[in-house]
Amino acid sequence: MKDYIISISLPKIPPLRDARYLQIAILAVYSFIAREYYGLERPHAVAVGCVFLAVALDCIVGIAVYRKIVFPLSAVIIGLSASILIDAQYWENYLIVTAIASLSKAFFVHQGRHYFNPTCFGVACALLFLPYSTSGIPDLFSGYLWPSVAFGLLGLLTVVYARQTVVALSWYFTFLLLAPLRAWLTGASAWFTVGPAVGSAILLFTFHMISDPGTTPRSRRWQIVFGVSVGALDAVLRYYQVPHGQFYALAGVGSLLPWIRDVDLPAGTR
Repeated sequence: MKDYIISISLPKIPPLRDARYLQIAILAVYSFIAREYYGLERPHAVAVGCVFLAVALDCIVGIAVYRKIVFPLSAVIIGLSASILIDAQYWENYLIVTAIASLSKAFFVHQGRHYFNPTCFGVACALLFLPYSTSGIPDLFSGYLWPSVAFGLLGLLTVVYARQTVVALSWYFTFLLLAPLRAWLTGASAWFTVGPAVGSAILLFTFHMISDPGTTPRSRRWQIVFGVSVGALDAVLRYYQVPHGQFYALAGVGSLLPWIRDVDLPAGTR
């Protein structure tokens, strides 16, 4: 009984220097602006509901699997991300993505650590199994350069602060380098293949998903390999006209993370 009581004691609040506070602020501002000014067709209640569900499930998973509750910064990020990364016909789909994302931290674990990016896994499952009622987020900033620039700079600040610049930019530049090749192979305009790089979907993915420190390698070398691999697999999927290939690519490469961790730097080292 004593161990159980300890396991559900109040979690320690992370210090303000934790990069997740900045990430939450950026996602919250993006969520508000997207709904108020760029026609994101779902009420703010969806975001609130997703955050509430993510926090609740995070507590349940913490008690049942990890025997502890952590301060729900990551859960808030999952909830906010799930509410803006997809465009669904039914509001229940947003909650489904949130639930899958949160529960993946309990069911896909290797040596006590989850290895799929939670939100990516939830989005990929929804796109795969609910294709008629779920699609990826539209590029809300299309035709407006300044929001993309501002959102991109804030995202870059986040990954720099979180020391995840290498993996984020490895993916991003691989996307940029392979986009003209896809254009040449398919006969499409290079602007058509490169253009998504400044859209909201790719910027969100780059600075708020693939850059998750908990589901990426620790060493610089493996971060480069990880980011380039996601970019290459995404290019192949886009060549075969698989929509929103970045989510499937990250989920696929993320499935190899347990093996990568075994050969990468041990926890607590750099």
